[in-house]
Amino acid sequence: MLEWYFQDKFDYQPEFLYLTPTKIGKGIDNWNETLSLVEKTLCKLDDNPLKTVYVSHQAGTPAISSAVQFISLGRFKNVKFLVSNEYFDENYDLQSISETIDSSNYWRGMQIQKAKQLIIKGLPAAAKEILTGIANQQTIEKINKIVDLFNINNSLVSGQEFEVKASIDRIVTALDLVEIFFKQENYIQGVAILNATQETFLKAAIISQTKKINDYPIELSNIVGWDKHGLFIKSQNTINNLLNLQKPLEILNKLKFPNSIIGDVNSKFWEEYQNQKHRIFKLNNSTQLQWLCELRQDFQAWRLLEWSCQYKREEDDLRNQLLHNLVGVNQQEVRNYLLGYNKDSLKRFLGNIKQLSNDSEQIINQAYEAYRQDIKSPFFKALKLFGLWRQETDDNKLEMKLQEIADSLI
Repeated sequence: MLEWYFQDKFDYQPEFLYLTPTKIGKGIDNWNETLSLVEKTLCKLDDNPLKTVYVSHQAGTPAISSAVQFISLGRFKNVKFLVSNEYFDENYDLQSISETIDSSNYWRGMQIQKAKQLIIKGLPAAAKEILTGIANQQTIEKINKIVDLFNINNSLVSGQEFEVKASIDRIVTALDLVEIFFKQENYIQGVAILNATQETFLKAAIISQTKKINDYPIELSNIVGWDKHGLFIKSQNTINNLLNLQKPLEILNKLKFPNSIIGDVNSKFWEEYQNQKHRIFKLNNSTQLQWLCELRQDFQAWRLLEWSCQYKREEDDLRNQLLHNLVGVNQQEVRNYLLGYNKDSLKRFLGNIKQLSNDSEQIINQAYEAYRQDIKSPFFKALKLFGLWRQETDDNKLEMKLQEIADSLI
């Protein structure tokens, strides 16, 4: 019938390609087998982009129909789909006719679905590349904002980089971002950003808490500076010029600055700061954590923060090994790092994981769970303790934004 039709209507002798299943028990109703057969078969056809390829995919098994549609869109540049929907009413009057649908509609739909999955999985830049040219400008602008969030560029207004509010915005975004990275098993990115997030928290928390001390007529900004090099105490000459005080170091006692400075190196620099009036005193992580604990004695640091703020550490610092030696990591190494290499914490955590495994009967990403239980949860508690975060829930706002944008794609 097909030979007669093409010969009679177009004076054309058609050539036929056949689908021949090769595996016993897997015929042309098998989705995987048929997809492979259709792909191999259509590869025999000319893929000249100047030629129009007409596809009628309404006949055959559902597996054939879907495979022909999918492979055609991927292989040929100029595809038109033939929709055979001729319909006559009871008076034999033609009500609808067959038509061709440009493949761009199908192709766009497929691209939209790809972009949705990429956005939900936390790959907005990849989704943006797919959507460029097929999504409206408003959608692209939304994705650009999400890309900025993934680059921690949500509050970097010029001149506000080292202010408390802007830094807290970045911290909250980073905590959500690290959760997404660990969920995807992108541990290197997660560890690097988490370390920077903890250090930023120390600085912002110290500044916010010392500003609450109002039993001395000064502003902390006159004593301590925060710039791209870190947190530091300004030189005694600068403090004297600003406050006209003869003993500016007494101010630090009012601000609960720790009397004992841990570590030989710290002691050396502290002595030099006291003897040299022009010298600043840079605060390392160990000193910052000690000071923060003096400011709020009800603050309980999580294990990783405690461990990473030790000046001398017995275990290899996973973060330093990643950044300086580009070593590889596995899930267990990241888990141990997040737990601060603490045996008691590991024992408790493994007990929780065993319970989770029994309840869900799924393989648990231990690094991701360690982050959620032992880092993100106490981190948000600390932010609330210091009055830096006032929202009731700690839900991942970044994931919600990703889902919102994905749902808006049509």
